[in-house]
Amino acid sequence: MRRLVLALLLVACKTPPAGPPAKIDVHTHFGPTAVDRVVELMDRHGIDVAVNLSGGAPGRGLAQQLAAAARHPGRIAVFCNLDWRKARTGPGYGRRMAGKPRRLEPFFSGNYMLAASNLASTVEDLAKYVSLQFRRGPAGGAQILKGTTLAEMQRVQWLQPDWKSGWGLGWGIARRDDTTRIGHGGSVPGHRTQISFAPKDKFAVIALTNSEDGRPSLYVNQAYAIVAPAIAKAVAAETRVPAADPAWSKYEGVYVWEDEEIHVAVLDGKLTMFDPAEDNPWETRVTLEPVSGNVFRQVGGDATGETVTFITDASGKVTRYEAPGYYMSRRP
Repeated sequence: MRRLVLALLLVACKTPPAGPPAKIDVHTHFGPTAVDRVVELMDRHGIDVAVNLSGGAPGRGLAQQLAAAARHPGRIAVFCNLDWRKARTGPGYGRRMAGKPRRLEPFFSGNYMLAASNLASTVEDLAKYVSLQFRRGPAGGAQILKGTTLAEMQRVQWLQPDWKSGWGLGWGIARRDDTTRIGHGGSVPGHRTQISFAPKDKFAVIALTNSEDGRPSLYVNQAYAIVAPAIAKAVAAETRVPAADPAWSKYEGVYVWEDEEIHVAVLDGKLTMFDPAEDNPWETRVTLEPVSGNVFRQVGGDATGETVTFITDASGKVTRYEAPGYYMSRRP
């Protein structure tokens, strides 16, 4: 049985059609009596999937919750047996009202919108989930999604007309104070939350409040204003310029085609190509990451991801470079 990211526990899920409709795989933390009870009620109400968010055996009210789920498309039941006095989750409260104590909100069940609710978590677990968003490279081990999948989730898929915000896959994306922020907020009676992170800076803020008038965005914005610059300053002080490969010196020079020219040089420990005719050559520079031999991959610019191959003569001297669709000859 697989776990869902952010959900506390998946309890039961129908197997492929090889078995009867109510046959399920059950997480081993359930005792046989509880399992039998779940299966019996699933059979009775035609439930295909049952999910427990409490991490414990189903308690009182399960029959009513499964019966209610049977009335919804998809036949999915989500039930919870949380006790505020025992759970790590804090109780939710209503708004502050003049002359009255805050109202204690009952636990919220979102069976009416299963696809967009019923996930419970903690700051610690959410921090692990957000740290996953900073990963790149192939999936494997602790990395459950490959970097290209994460990048696609964080890429703008739909843009607002003002070009200041939009949506990726499951994430909201906004440009604020020259920083791209990715995140998602949520609220149920008694709780208001916000997750926000900046992939480029590997900085994230998770704000979980337990009141109707909680203002998670306030804390998020202040963290970006106060904490993020301090962290960036500390990281910059510890960052060392990477040592360049001495062999890269043979690629340095000016490459031309008719009246166009591109400069290749080692800058800040990276093999870099730039056009001196640009308004800001530093901002438009392209770094070259080694692939194999004389082949490098472009990072930055319009041709990000495409390769550059340096061509040598019989003596091993670089004479030009080739890229998809064009080449540039090295000036003697």
